[in-house]
Amino acid sequence: MLRGQRGARRDRAAQPRRGRPDRPGHDHARPGRREPRTLTEEPHIDLAYVDADKTGYPAYYDALVPRMRPGGLLILDNTLLGNRVLDPRDERARTMAALNKRIAADDRVESVLLGLSDGVTLARRVA
Repeated sequence: MLRGQRGARRDRAAQPRRGRPDRPGHDHARPGRREPRTLTEEPHIDLAYVDADKTGYPAYYDALVPRMRPGGLLILDNTLLGNRVLDPRDERARTMAALNKRIAADDRVESVLLGLSDGVTLARRVA
């Protein structure tokens, strides 16, 4: 380990691990941190990234979208599941395929599903 790396590691360890109270709209909703249902109800989130259990994505989406500020961005990773959503044969693929359709029809967001790797959905809150 280089001398500078030790100092950087120590600096990171001194930083708070939960949220940034000095930055509005910055909160963590990761397993082990805070679940979306424990977040305040009012819209306060500017950016949310979801990479959790795939069958839980609809619950994350339902909990996060109402809490997103107008213009806020929700990023959902792995929304193509290796193209298994095109011919869904298991619960994960059926759940994700249904969620992709719901997001596309949701008037609260403008969305795009990017065909990058395993799929990335970007949903921007409009109202």
